[in-house]
Amino acid sequence: MDVAQNVSTAGGLFQSLNFQKIVLIIAIIILIVSLVFIGMQIKKSNSKQAWPPIVPQCPDFWVVDATTGKCKPTANAPVSKCTTENPDGIDFTIGDYAGPNGACRKKQWANDCKKSATDNTPAPIAWEGITYGTADPCNNV
Repeated sequence: MDVAQNVSTAGGLFQSLNFQKIVLIIAIIILIVSLVFIGMQIKKSNSKQAWPPIVPQCPDFWVVDATTGKCKPTANAPVSKCTTENPDGIDFTIGDYAGPNGACRKKQWANDCKKSATDNTPAPIAWEGITYGTADPCNNV
């Protein structure tokens, strides 16, 4: 009698599921499988990508002059020896700043900037992807 009662109870369970409940259960299963798949793909793709994806041509608070192609400090740039010694701007795409060691040389330039010729306190020259936000580019040299 117990086996017959269990079979009828199981049959009753499936009979009590209406169309909406079946669709809801299937949708939840598909959602869980989809989220697991998407999560695995995101984890896999993030591990291969360098950060930041694009390193700006100029330091923070500097802009590219459209006529010369050189980086010039904006009015909001911190005052430093580097901003006052280069009123025409600096081209970070040629010379020592280009090539495989260019990122390291850009970091050295930013770190060597002083507040003034007489004040040897480091100036706050920040450059996303060069001085912060990524692994030290000089460790790869």
